[in-house]
Amino acid sequence: TLFDLLKTYTNIVAQPDFDNLLKIDLSDLYSVDEAIVRLKEIFLNLNDWTNLMNLIPKFGVNKIINKSSVSSNFVASLELVKNGFIEVKQDKSFDEIYVRSKN
Repeated sequence: TLFDLLKTYTNIVAQPDFDNLLKIDLSDLYSVDEAIVRLKEIFLNLNDWTNLMNLIPKFGVNKIINKSSVSSNFVASLELVKNGFIEVKQDKSFDEIYVRSKN
């Protein structure tokens, strides 16, 4: 019942070592804000259509940070499109994504 669930949860939280049950290490992920700043700087000197993947920095063998970089740069590019800073095109679904400055 709902009462049993709440009672069990309360008992777990009330344990003295509750704070030590789960520890998640922080990781250095690549933020959307960092990607926006970086892409804006790149597009000051880039007017031709360019594959978005060519603009994404690689961080060595750390797959989590690399995936974070790809997703952050993708979201950053959508934000820059929304704000009228760049243009994006893709010829068909799952095809390469091209970006350029909107001058």
